[in-house]
Parts: sequence; C-alpha cells; structure tokens
Amino acid sequence: MTEPLHERCRITAALSEIEAFIAVVDCASFSMAARRLGLSQPTVSQRVQALESAYGLKLIERRKGIALTLTRAGRRIYDGARQVLARAVDLERVARELGEAERGEMVVGFSTPALAMPVIARLLAAHPRIGVSFRTGNTSELLAQLAACEIDAGVMTMERPPMELRSALLAEQRLLACVPARHAWVRGEPPGLKELARCRLILREEGSLTREIFERACGDAGVVLADVMCLPSRESVKEAVAAGLGVGIVLAGEMGDDRRLASVPIEGIKGAGGVYAVARPDTAGLPLVEAFFTACKAPSVRTGPVRGGEPGSRCTSRQPKTRRSSKQGVRR
Repeated sequence: MTEPLHERCRITAALSEIEAFIAVVDCASFSMAARRLGLSQPTVSQRVQALESAYGLKLIERRKGIALTLTRAGRRIYDGARQVLARAVDLERVARELGEAERGEMVVGFSTPALAMPVIARLLAAHPRIGVSFRTGNTSELLAQLAACEIDAGVMTMERPPMELRSALLAEQRLLACVPARHAWVRGEPPGLKELARCRLILREEGSLTREIFERACGDAGVVLADVMCLPSRESVKEAVAAGLGVGIVLAGEMGDDRRLASVPIEGIKGAGGVYAVARPDTAGLPLVEAFFTACKAPSVRTGPVRGGEPGSRCTSRQPKTRRSSKQGVRR
C-alpha cells in the first residue's frame, strides 16, 4: 500500500513564499518583484526569508551594490519551484472552470422525475456545457446524501423543507389513489380512508414520504390498514395496480402517461406538502448551484396538484353528492 504523500514528507513551504522567491529571481530585484506581485518590498523579503528558513538553505546571495545571485541550492530549488507554481496555476484554472456555470459538473438527486427533468432541461438549455450526473432515491435517502455532500442539489417531495436547507417550491402535492382506468371511482365518488382500508393497498417502501403521509393520515383518522403490499418504487406500484393487485397510493404528478391507470382524489386528505428543489446553505453563491435555482424559477410543466386532466389520468374533481361504495377494489 502506498504511503500517503503528507506522511512521507511534511510540506513546510507556503505557495506564497515560493511565488515570492520566483518573482525575485525573475526580476533580479526585491523592489521590482514587489511591484509585480502587488505587495510591499518588506513583505516580499519576509516571504523569501521564510522560504529559506523552512528549507534550512540560503537561496539568494544579497550583497549591497552587487546584483542578486542564486546560490547552488537556490538554482536547484528555483527549477522545482517553477514547476510547483505552474501546477498550482493549472489547479486554480481547473477549479475555476469546475465552479463556473458554463463548464462545471454537478450531481443532482431526485425522487420526482416528472418535476426534476424539466428543471434539468432548462439548466442545460441555458448552460449546455455543464456536466450533470444523477442519483435517485426516496426523500430520506436524498436528504442523507445531501448532508454527506454526495449530491449538490436535489428535487424531492417534502411536507416542508428543513429550515437549515435552501429551498424553492416547484409544485404543491397531494395524495391520490391509483386505480385501473375503468375503476368505478374514476367516474363515481372519490373514496375515503375507510373505504380504501377495505382494499389491498399498494404502498411504497419504508422511508418513502408518500407512505409516511398516508399512514399518518390513517392513524389520525383511526383507520387500521390490514392488507398492505409494499413495493420499492412508484413504477412497481403502478404495475401492481395495472395487474389488478390492489389500489396504489401515489402523489400528484407521479402518474405519467399510462392509459391503463387513473388517479382519483382521496376524501378527507387535503395537502401533502410539495416538491422542492433543495441545496445546502453553504453552496449559496456557487455558480452551478445558482444556475440550478435559476432554472427552478422558470415555469414548470406541472405547477400545482393534479385536479383532473393530467396526461394519463382520468381523475375527476366533482364533489360527492351521496356516498356509495365501489365493488371494484380488491377486497380481502
């Protein structure tokens, strides 16, 4: 195993001292080097002295009335110092390019692709040379990745974003029941929690905000869920519903353009938070993150909760006149 560089050799010289030494040699004068660096002459002298002290070597012969000359050690150090400074300049350039919105790279995590992808499209349209990579997961997973600096920004559903995060609301959300397109609930009265509890319910995995909000609403209403199937993604939930395995619980905007399915409102449940773009507060001012939030401000494909007419949805928003029970749910 290779020993880390910082353990093999302790770095004693500062880059500013190396820069001052090179400038003095190139200019053959402390005063001219000071003007070139925009520093005072005493500061330049102190930095060169500090470099000599760090190395334990005399690098420049200073004799009154005689031009500055390099010692034998100074000549060898000068050649290496120029290489170090050149690499440092290259590193600064790379860091600057990575941070610029025109050619940087960022990692975006998302749990709601229907709202994340339009943001990314606007970001890349405005800054086509940006490199973007992606992480997917539920809200809990993405928040953990954001805290660990594994992603630069995220688009996820939350009831309310944590106060410590920078956030922008992309769309309001609410819970919907996902059913086959010909289900009686599509053209009839929307189900309540008690009616849903009589069906097999298809829910997301533990840690999913969709599941958390639904289970809390059921708990508040005193509704016990006895027949539940848990699946790891919204796509698997929708496929299970299409196969007739039960009624899925999804968030507005997650249905997509699937003509086999329809979404209907759930009576007794109102808001379910929103889809937010989020980033850590310490990224404020970084060009890439600022460009990302600028893209979030543009109009989105979906600007609010689904109330009927969404592609792939035959959801109605009629208010119930009388309650009636459907026999088309999957009963226990």
